[in-house]
Amino acid sequence: EAGLPVLATAGMAAALVVLLTSAVTLPLVMRFGMTSGTRLVPVVLVLAVAAGMVLLGGESTLDVDELLASAGPSMAMAVAAVVALALYGASALLAARLYEQREL
Repeated sequence: EAGLPVLATAGMAAALVVLLTSAVTLPLVMRFGMTSGTRLVPVVLVLAVAAGMVLLGGESTLDVDELLASAGPSMAMAVAAVVALALYGASALLAARLYEQREL
């Protein structure tokens, strides 16, 4: 019984990573084209992780166990989905603006 919420939360975490990666990839591809954009994705992701570690001082401010205990796995997954979709929507708007400025 306890394994199902953990499995569902892990699945949602994987989906969140995919959506966030897509949110980074979309504007880069629209701005620089497929070849150059996909070359820049790993660099941007590594720099974002490094910047996050520097800003947090090497310590995570989010206690996942406490979050799951207080809100429950279903609520945590719902919040993660809303945040990921909001970031993806903002990414799509940014990509559209960048594509309008692109010279073909």
